[in-house]
Amino acid sequence: MFSLILTNIEGEIPADTKVIPNDIPQNNGKKTISNAEITVSSDDMFFDSTNKTTTAIGKVKIKYNGYYLTAQKVILDQKKHRIIASGNITLIDPNKHLIYAEYMDITDDFTNGIIKNITINLPNKSYLTASSAEMIDGKRTVFDQGTYTACASCSQGEKPLFWMVKSKRIVLNREAHTIRLEKTHLEIFENSVIYLPIIEIPDETVKRKTGFLTPIFHSGTDQKFGFGIPYYVVISDSADATFTFSPYPTKGFLSEIELRKYFYDGTHILNAAHMYNIFNISKYPLATRHQAIVSSMAKFQINPTWNFGWTLTAQTPGLHYYNYYSEPLSIRTRINEVYLHGNKKRHDVDLRALHYYIQEPLSWHEKQFPQANIYPSINYNYVNAQYPQRQKISITGNLTAISRAKTTTSSINANDYYPEIWVPSGSNKRLSLEADWRRAFIGPLGTIFTPIANVKGDLHYLSFERDHVNHTLRNNPNFTARKMLTAGLDVRYPIVATTQKSRHVLEGIGQIYASTDEQYITKIPNEDSQSLVLNSASLFTQNRFSGFDRTEGGSRSNLGIRYTGNFNNLFTINGVFGQSIHMLGTNSFSVPDSIGIGENSGLEDKFSDYVGAISISFPHNIMLSTQNLINSKHWSIRRTDTNINYTMNSFQSNFSYTHIPKYPVYHYDITSDIIQSNVKFKINDSFSANGSLRWNIHNRETIPSHSIGLTYQNDCATFKISYTNLPSANKSDYKITAELSLRTIGEISTSSSLFDGSGGYV
Repeated sequence: MFSLILTNIEGEIPADTKVIPNDIPQNNGKKTISNAEITVSSDDMFFDSTNKTTTAIGKVKIKYNGYYLTAQKVILDQKKHRIIASGNITLIDPNKHLIYAEYMDITDDFTNGIIKNITINLPNKSYLTASSAEMIDGKRTVFDQGTYTACASCSQGEKPLFWMVKSKRIVLNREAHTIRLEKTHLEIFENSVIYLPIIEIPDETVKRKTGFLTPIFHSGTDQKFGFGIPYYVVISDSADATFTFSPYPTKGFLSEIELRKYFYDGTHILNAAHMYNIFNISKYPLATRHQAIVSSMAKFQINPTWNFGWTLTAQTPGLHYYNYYSEPLSIRTRINEVYLHGNKKRHDVDLRALHYYIQEPLSWHEKQFPQANIYPSINYNYVNAQYPQRQKISITGNLTAISRAKTTTSSINANDYYPEIWVPSGSNKRLSLEADWRRAFIGPLGTIFTPIANVKGDLHYLSFERDHVNHTLRNNPNFTARKMLTAGLDVRYPIVATTQKSRHVLEGIGQIYASTDEQYITKIPNEDSQSLVLNSASLFTQNRFSGFDRTEGGSRSNLGIRYTGNFNNLFTINGVFGQSIHMLGTNSFSVPDSIGIGENSGLEDKFSDYVGAISISFPHNIMLSTQNLINSKHWSIRRTDTNINYTMNSFQSNFSYTHIPKYPVYHYDITSDIIQSNVKFKINDSFSANGSLRWNIHNRETIPSHSIGLTYQNDCATFKISYTNLPSANKSDYKITAELSLRTIGEISTSSSLFDGSGGYV
């Protein structure tokens, strides 16, 4: 085997050119005649001084200026400055493109030439193939009758490619860093599914590049059929935008823009859309020829303590077909919000201004109920947890100003539709302050005593009209002041038992809280305390209301036991059982407020419902849990929640059963027994499936809500198809969605939905 060093110059082979056996170390001090030095090694080498050619045969290796070439046979033509290679050719260029071919005739600077039976492996594991290709000026490679794919696993085996683009002409442009495919057919499993005149994608060196993106297809009962043509624009290193033009044959033309700006300390995203209605505008009185919407979202980290941001949306009046828009403009229920949040050590401050609105009300009561404006909402929390002293001091403050415009869309009062629920128009301004102290002491036999002291005060300024005759608020402004003083004691006595194979902890818990009565329950609207559930999480709490508008008053005791057991590190059992007893004063849960939050809560009587909960953790990732609210008078089940979870490497499942009694104040006129199930399992390395079911046993007129989905994923593509049946009495309420994502190419998605008789509109 021999090695040869040639220089890329015209004329005779220099006299000092040496043929060196490969097993003899080469002289590192070779004389270099040109900067374009070519190193050649092979089993055999022949020189033709007449034609000025060098022929290398057998395991030929050539190194030149970042290019590495191997082949069975190579002819170096010094006169024509060409390299002719054949047989199992492998070429690696400076861009790390791995090129395989059977025949190659190129210039000796690797910039121009013809290659036959070529395959290029790009660094991002995508592949170009063609019967022939032409290299032009080292900047472009033009493929005739070429193919493009990103399926690495399939291209290396005998399986058919999941997807491949067949193109009459492919241009790999190293200067523009693009791959341009002309007159293309997209094939899925060797079957042509779509024809596109041109596809241009960036090569592997480009993270962002201006150009057209993969078209987006839409179909459905609401949108009928349409498609979007997105165009991506790189504005600067820190800004880009996407413009999308979507014609809908039965609607009009939709234009959308998403502008993204990236800062050192944050991000701003601007979304805007304009719908030009052409068809069927006379069918909808509220529809207009032009509809526009704009949204601005930002988040900035000012410093390690403070962050600032906003989410703001504005739209033209009239009927808006939000389901035509892309996210986030397609979200029907929106919140306009500006916030400033700070957190450092013991302090947390949150300032917000919020406006709630529904982009397009669908039901009668959505149109009638006025949405809230909150200007501002200020929260302050201070927590000083002194762990060595087992002491905790906390201070909480809140300032909220809520206003609602009086509805003018109908002469019918909103509360005539839901007479039990009172949503006032006008303003409600509230300042709340709360201070809490508690400290734990260890007593005899390990008993834990925790005295508690709490003081809370509210100042309300109310200015709104009376919305229902049953409420006694006056029309003129009102100042209302409230206070709540609480002293309490939490006593816990844990008993620990340990055996060779198990460990048990049984803890008795007793709490007593003496508070002043809650004031003005019926005269102050309940805006932020609308969530109330008596369960194991809220059984041993001082105040079960979730916000500031309501505070649990009167004297009350909470009694119960808590158990934890571990059996040989295989089974773990956790259980809670207890009851809350109202002793003195006014029971806050027995007095109906503006929304009737205490009704059917299980706390409205002197003796509350019993709370029982148990969870069992089995081996092999099986978890069973159940929680019950038991009527203290009849020992009947008022509410139950049962869950079974099972998880393994390829299978996940969840089954739940919930029993909820009828709740007239919220128009739950029938008892609900709801069965829900979610299953997800992996069939093999490529396929996975999922399904869900939600069924109210007592609602026989409505078919159960259910869904099923199938996902296929490999190294080059992801395909998802799902079927969802929406809860309605109409049997044809469903939605089918299909998404196909091709690596390096883009994503194609389509959905089809049908809503017959469910109150929707087209």
